[in-house]
Amino acid sequence: MAPGGDPVGEQELSLTTIWRTVFKHKVLLLSTAALIFAAVMIRTITKTPVYESVARLQIDPSRSSNLGLDDIIKEKLGSGDFEQSAADRGPGHSK
Repeated sequence: MAPGGDPVGEQELSLTTIWRTVFKHKVLLLSTAALIFAAVMIRTITKTPVYESVARLQIDPSRSSNLGLDDIIKEKLGSGDFEQSAADRGPGHSK
């Protein structure tokens, strides 16, 4: 045992001791942090972005009048058959 009653080699770690150690090695710590930051930044900039999106729109025909779609369809297509396709209208008619 040491003269103070503590076992040999056992020291108390205080906040001051930790702060001094960090401050003593600040260059190493800051350069390591800067190197990691630069590596992540380079990887982020050079990586090809991947965009993916999915959208789904489901309209219940029995409730289409609640959405105001009947008025829009009548305005765009007239009062004729709403189910008429472009092939049924014949060539040269895009509407």
